[in-house]
Amino acid sequence: MLEPVEQGPQDSGVTKLEDILIAKRSEPVREVVGNCSNLNAQFEASLKSQLRRLKNSANAQGNGKLDSSDVGLIKLEQGSSSRKLSMRKISAKKEISAVLAKDQLQRDQVLQEMWLTEENRQSSKRRRELCFMGVPVLLRGAIWSESLGNPLQINDELQRVLGERVKESEVSSLTDSHGDVTEGVTRMTSASNSIALDVPRTFTDLEFLHSGDLNSRDELSCLLEKYAIFRPEVGYVQGMSFIAAMFILHMDAYSAFRAFACILETTCLGDFYVMKMSQVRVYMNVHSTLLQAEIPDVYYHFKRHKVNPDLYMINWVMSLFSKTTPLELTCRLWDVLLLDGDVGIFRIALGLIKHIAKVFTRCNQDECLHLLTKYPMHENNDEVIASVRSVSLSKKKFKQVLSKCTSDMRKGEP
Repeated sequence: MLEPVEQGPQDSGVTKLEDILIAKRSEPVREVVGNCSNLNAQFEASLKSQLRRLKNSANAQGNGKLDSSDVGLIKLEQGSSSRKLSMRKISAKKEISAVLAKDQLQRDQVLQEMWLTEENRQSSKRRRELCFMGVPVLLRGAIWSESLGNPLQINDELQRVLGERVKESEVSSLTDSHGDVTEGVTRMTSASNSIALDVPRTFTDLEFLHSGDLNSRDELSCLLEKYAIFRPEVGYVQGMSFIAAMFILHMDAYSAFRAFACILETTCLGDFYVMKMSQVRVYMNVHSTLLQAEIPDVYYHFKRHKVNPDLYMINWVMSLFSKTTPLELTCRLWDVLLLDGDVGIFRIALGLIKHIAKVFTRCNQDECLHLLTKYPMHENNDEVIASVRSVSLSKKKFKQVLSKCTSDMRKGEP
């Protein structure tokens, strides 16, 4: 069965989100709750509620440890015949509607129960349904890690070596500032300087990254510097900090690095970060082709007003929507994206546009670009996810469109 988090010796039973927001901080929970004030309203309310429940649970036990039953982590026996039978009887559509109709607390409890049932996670069909319903906050880091896997076989030893290399490069940069500069140190220093500039500008409304007594910012910087050493041909590129911060928010530093490295290796992100322009143009054409087929009214409206895909899609892909959509919605989108890779990225792009298609058709170029740069804050997240789900895009169809656009590009066709 899936456990919420593998606890370290100093974790005192605190689960993953709380490990980030509480265990790494030597202040009472009530102060952490107060420091969440800059999150968007709905996500903030949900987070505060969970932190209070976790605090009450820890106090009730008197040992600082959490009882999983108090947060709804009801573990079902693997292979339960009654559970299997009920899953067969209830259609996916009705089941999703029933879950989404519940209040937030009941919904989290039901979803946690579903996700902790191993047969649900092992079935690709059930896992997909659950991803569209949403991953509970307390399980999100573990589920995301499970969805991504570890295709690069990154282990603790590799991360230890990379960490030492980061420390060595810091010492070398100090030494070489007095005159003895090598090419490798210069390249690493350049990446470190860019990271130092970008990290303070990443999710500026999140206290966990920007409060002076937290080490999360250092963890984010270290992750990005480790990746620059791990993949020197890619290095550090603006936009990476937002993706890395999403993983740092939900996982420990080692798991976050593994997830970050894997997602860059297994999706189209790599082509965008190395600015392989011929391939980037292919992806822009793929988006245009899919947009024309899925939402023709918006496609022709964008064409008339010269809202070209490169004006928004490059930013969407390079930050995986995290710079454009509110944080809670971004997390829900990632629940789906990490399951499907490139197909998920392009399905989400179409779904975001589809959800407010009528608004786009009434906008001029500037207004369209504003919406595409900063997605409306007050959209219902469930309805946005429903729009994403309604997009007709299979892996087979995506491969066919990608192949055709690649072929057209080689022939010199627009």
